[in-house]
Amino acid sequence: MKRILFAMVFFATASSPVLKASPVTWYLSNVIFSDGGMGAGSFTYDATTHQYRAINISTSGGLLPPTTYTSDLLAFTGPGALDLTNGLRSWLLSFSSALFGTGGTVALSSLSGEVNLRPIQGRTASGFVTTAGVAPLTDSPEPGEVSLVVIGGAFLFLGRKKFRVS
Repeated sequence: MKRILFAMVFFATASSPVLKASPVTWYLSNVIFSDGGMGAGSFTYDATTHQYRAINISTSGGLLPPTTYTSDLLAFTGPGALDLTNGLRSWLLSFSSALFGTGGTVALSSLSGEVNLRPIQGRTASGFVTTAGVAPLTDSPEPGEVSLVVIGGAFLFLGRKKFRVS
């Protein structure tokens, strides 16, 4: 009997689909600097590995000359911030909440800003990052419902045999 239960639990666990998050492309939306400049572009974020890729973001207008930030110029990353550098320019995109593999819209926090080191000039940024065409939520590595019911039933059956009152 234990072999049958073990086989049922093994089959239920092995056959359950493990869902995996895929990288999501985020787009800058309504990003405006305190001096009237604007930011535009996109990047891809993988919530599983916490890596940013395919970065192509540019700034224009305002007091600072236009510049472009790409994947090759990456400095510091994390689920709540993306620090871009390009020579003597640096732009910290700080998010109000961590980015997730499910997409959505996240506001830039008040810490977001761009700095030019020669001459020293700085400006803050406001706006959002948002996703477009995000696939359904698939970042939860959980066994399916049937698998959970089978596993739970097996544990209940095994527990019943151990605590039998004589």
